[in-house]
Amino acid sequence: MKKPPKVVPIQEQQYRLIAEDQNTHRIIFGIGSERMAIDLFSRITKLPPATGDRPAEVLAMKKVRRKRRPEGPAAEYEFRSR
Repeated sequence: MKKPPKVVPIQEQQYRLIAEDQNTHRIIFGIGSERMAIDLFSRITKLPPATGDRPAEVLAMKKVRRKRRPEGPAAEYEFRSR
């Protein structure tokens, strides 16, 4: 004989903020027949105490060397055919 299912209430916070829309502003400007838009937004972040009270450590950036491709029309054809 099967037992009837037991209903257990889930104890969760009733209100929980998952996401919030950002406060945005859009600037639209036109130059000739083209139109462009710049979206500006701001975000406020609560930081723990003593954050940013001292200068940050300077980290050296490693330069990544990339292999240069040869110049000229023959090299361009070889590069594109890969």
